[in-house]
Amino acid sequence: MIIVNIDSFLTPTNPQMLWLIDKDNPEVPLKRYSKIDVDIWQSGLYKKLNNKIQYNGVEYYLPNSEYNEIKVLCKNKNLDPLNLGISKHEFINPKYVKSLDFKLNKTILSELKNSKEEISIIIASYVPQIYSEIVNKIIENTLKEEMGLNISNLYWISNSFYESQNKKTSYKKSLVILSNLIGYEIKNNSFTDNKIPNHTYITYYDNDLDMPYYLNQLDKNYRYLRNTSKELKDKPLDGKVVYKQVLTTKGFTDYVFDYTDVKIFTQF
Repeated sequence: MIIVNIDSFLTPTNPQMLWLIDKDNPEVPLKRYSKIDVDIWQSGLYKKLNNKIQYNGVEYYLPNSEYNEIKVLCKNKNLDPLNLGISKHEFINPKYVKSLDFKLNKTILSELKNSKEEISIIIASYVPQIYSEIVNKIIENTLKEEMGLNISNLYWISNSFYESQNKKTSYKKSLVILSNLIGYEIKNNSFTDNKIPNHTYITYYDNDLDMPYYLNQLDKNYRYLRNTSKELKDKPLDGKVVYKQVLTTKGFTDYVFDYTDVKIFTQF
């Protein structure tokens, strides 16, 4: 079986950005920032500088250089710095999302095309309420019809933008792999009684640099989770996961590394 994180082969042609907005006019961006920059501001790295912007209950602490530029901008536009916010408009506005163009990683897809195996796709960075139409169209028209891939399951594991950008998504992706190894569905961090086909050999593609850690925790997590199921309480975990790290260069996935060569894989 093959499991692929959709981020490994699908990305917007133009990277989505976050906006600096005036709360009284949130449809117009004053400035646009990369998600990486905003994540750093939200992490609290610059908290001691006290250059705070707060919006929808989230606090962002900016470096002096950026905050000083914003103060000049506010002065020129006669805006109140305390009335500014960071907006996720490009990520959560359905009208904007529908206008996005996506590009596909041909390296990944060509490798998948040569496989006759069952393929499941994990969708972590996109929420179904906003992206399901776009994602389903790409899967049906491109992956299934044009490439003839055997797509068996779609795993939407994020229900909100905040969930999709959370570190917990790495753990949730590992649970998808675990459930396919053991043959039981996992919900709310517990095994259910719903059986699914189990696979003792899984090839997994992802561009998430945290995944090697979580894959190597599968056995430990299984020993904890199996206590939630009478069926699995004494059942050992038997299988192998080969992890293929997709390298990201210039914001797009260009290459595939098989990390099996350096023993970054999980074996039970």
